[in-house]
Amino acid sequence: MGNYGDGTYWNHRNHQRVGLAVAGNPAGPWKRLDKPIVDITDDQKSFDSLCVTNPAACLRPDGGVLLIYKAVEYVDGVIKGGRVRYGAALAESPEGPYRKVPGNIFNSAKSDGREWMLAEDPFIWFSAKYGRRYYAVARDVVGHFAGAKGAISLFQSEDGLDWRPAEHAKVLGNRFRLANDKLSPSNLERPALLIQDEEPLLLFGATDGYNVVPGRPSSNVQIPLARQQEDQARP
Repeated sequence: MGNYGDGTYWNHRNHQRVGLAVAGNPAGPWKRLDKPIVDITDDQKSFDSLCVTNPAACLRPDGGVLLIYKAVEYVDGVIKGGRVRYGAALAESPEGPYRKVPGNIFNSAKSDGREWMLAEDPFIWFSAKYGRRYYAVARDVVGHFAGAKGAISLFQSEDGLDWRPAEHAKVLGNRFRLANDKLSPSNLERPALLIQDEEPLLLFGATDGYNVVPGRPSSNVQIPLARQQEDQARP
């Protein structure tokens, strides 16, 4: 995600786009593409007509790339725009070109369509071991999926485009147990997983102190995940 603007917050936020940089080594050197790989849709009635940002991507089993992106709709006269939703784009290789798939994802049957945002900041992956399907962990903004506002929920998809909550959708509540056995003062955001040999080992996320005085210190959190026995693992 990157942006440009005139120095004011909303101008920079509304010029957020999804870009790409490529390197042969994590230490670089990096080559940044000159244009976004995912841009806004020209139709101002589209859900992604104001800005596109916060990408999540994974390799598809056919060798292509699935990219999920956050988007804000344009609303005439409203500087911050309207609803925040997620869309998907496909490419044959990481450098694109990317083709947007019509419609948006991570919707809820409980929604009346007026909520500002339903899910946020998904981490996605394809699991050959657990059902040969796509999975995502994301923040449940209003509580439609995991049962609590700010909880972390699990989604699944057969094709990476049609997503639904998993049978056991609640990954983490909106509070979690710290190493000192106290409850966290805030929820976990921007979830990510460390996956090794097809097994999720650690759940990562960012948290904010909110009520901590002075200031609001934030930190990264890692939560070890219990390994299931092979005969107990369920797709």
